[in-house]
Parts: sequence; structure tokens; C-alpha cells
Amino acid sequence: MIQTEFQHLLKPVPTAGIGDTKHWYEEYQPLAQTIPSLGTSNTGRWYERYQALEREFFPGIYSKG
Repeated sequence: MIQTEFQHLLKPVPTAGIGDTKHWYEEYQPLAQTIPSLGTSNTGRWYERYQALEREFFPGIYSKG
């Protein structure tokens, strides 16, 4: 886990009581059909720079192992 100055604000994700989503997702997917793109930006503008920063600050993140 990456330590940050905001570490004290992070809360663990609970696992107890989380159920299987399959029963509702099968009903949800036909309703949603596609991911809306109106009002969302294309990641192509910034994703290449993001990956470069990841490689710089987190060496080995893309290495196979």
C-alpha cells in the first residue's frame, strides 16, 4: 500500500455482507446496454503521459513477473 499524507482517511473495504452481483447485473446490463460517452472526455489526450509517469514513479509496474 502506498503511504500518503491522507492515509488516515482511508478505510478498509468490508468483505462481510457483500454478496454476489450476478443476480442483479444480468437485469442491469440489458438496461444499460452501452457506456454513455456524452460529456465524457477521451483518455487518448492524457493516457500516454499518465503511463509515462507511472513508469517513472513506479518502476516495474508493467514488468511481467
